Amino acid sequence: MTTRWLFLLLAMGFLVSEVPGKTLELGNRAPAPAQKSMVQPPPPPVRVRQGGDTLANATPITTLPFVGSGSTAGFADDYDSACPDLGSNSPDVVYSFERPEYGTLTIDLCGSTYDTKIYVMSEEGQIFDCNDDFAGDDCNPQASRIDNLWLPPGRTYYLVVDGSGDDAGHYEFVMRRWEEDPEVPPGGGDTIASAVVIPGLPYDDTGTTAGYTDDYDEICPYSGATAPDVVYKYVATTTQPVNVDLCGSAYDTKLYVYDGALNLIACNDDFYFGAPCGTYVSKLENVNLYAGTTYYVIIDGYGAASGDYVIAIDTFAPCVVTCPAGGFPEGEPPMGQDYVDNYDGGCNTEPGFPFQVLPADYNGELTLCGESGWYNFQGSEYRDTDWYILSKGPAGSIEVTLDAEIATYMFELSPQDCAAVGVLQQATGGPCAEAFMSISGYGHMAPVWFWVGPTVFAPPVGGDSTYDYVVWFSGLEPGMITTEASTWSTVKALYR
Repeated sequence: MTTRWLFLLLAMGFLVSEVPGKTLELGNRAPAPAQKSMVQPPPPPVRVRQGGDTLANATPITTLPFVGSGSTAGFADDYDSACPDLGSNSPDVVYSFERPEYGTLTIDLCGSTYDTKIYVMSEEGQIFDCNDDFAGDDCNPQASRIDNLWLPPGRTYYLVVDGSGDDAGHYEFVMRRWEEDPEVPPGGGDTIASAVVIPGLPYDDTGTTAGYTDDYDEICPYSGATAPDVVYKYVATTTQPVNVDLCGSAYDTKLYVYDGALNLIACNDDFYFGAPCGTYVSKLENVNLYAGTTYYVIIDGYGAASGDYVIAIDTFAPCVVTCPAGGFPEGEPPMGQDYVDNYDGGCNTEPGFPFQVLPADYNGELTLCGESGWYNFQGSEYRDTDWYILSKGPAGSIEVTLDAEIATYMFELSPQDCAAVGVLQQATGGPCAEAFMSISGYGHMAPVWFWVGPTVFAPPVGGDSTYDYVVWFSGLEPGMITTEASTWSTVKALYR
């Protein structure tokens, strides 16, 4: 690939920098998703083949809900259980499964065409439950069903599909979690239809997504997730902005909100990147809710991730960050329609690639007062990304503190080449929450590439398109004075 095409891809926002488990975008435009993801209904149970002849070759049950179907005709009579009668010589087939992470089970042979019998046993022959005739509604009255089956964890179990007397024939069964399961842990519901109702705000809850199904997904910005999800429902009583916060969750989360028509209102994958809230944990800020409208909060995961979560929903309190006295203004012009960032757009602005060289006072310190946000260019949303050049001081490290009115990334970048640049380290500051970074490993007066920009590619729904941030630096080269943006060519000339 030519350098020109690499530059073009960077300018469009498609080249990313790898960090463990994720990618961090340097671009000013959201990357095109690998595959369009839409809200889908819950997937149907997975149909599988016939059961096995014995415990040794049992057909495994790997996911719930599970549908099995086949015939017992032609198989051997290997097992039997008294429920209530022994003496059956019917052929039987076998499925194996592990106890689910929580809850009890229903095993239902409704739809089978002969006089069935089912039982669950251990490899040693212990019978845990058995049923001959369940006689449920709209089913074969001689079909079997087991409800509310609880099993000790940590072992393999075997479901035997058998017959009464010497009966054999076609069977169908569904294994699922029992609908009245008393062991389901607290937390959200499995789908929108069974969402847990939020009675009012503020609201706090804990739970787990482990063991639930993957019913929904959204792109923000990652697509193709298969993680299980849970759902909360809230009918807004007043019109107000809220925060939805998963701080304290124990896995790589994703969080989004739908209105009653399943329109996406807000979405976030990564807000927190470490203690105390967790790594790759989500938060939504300033989500506008309107009185009388129904909303669904979906707690999901990145990729296939699942686990324990903490959720807190409360009224959004706007954050205001002001420039301290003596602060150095970034000076970027207003970002209007079809704005082109020729000021400090760095590797995202071709062909000039303008960086801003930051000055320091005689103590090697600087307070930078910046403005960032979003703008529309030819019908597409872009974020403002500010690319800076720092100059390393004579000793120690460069210490950086960032605060902002909106969640904002700061990146140390390397290598210093637009065709290959990536994120060396990162931190997220704001809203009204300081983030810190220590930059080392550079010689005296060596240039350091530094990046500031929003964590998302579009403004909050109903929110402002610009916001303020402040960055405090120490450990810079003392007394370097420049107040104008520079092209990358000009910057390189400073260090020849």
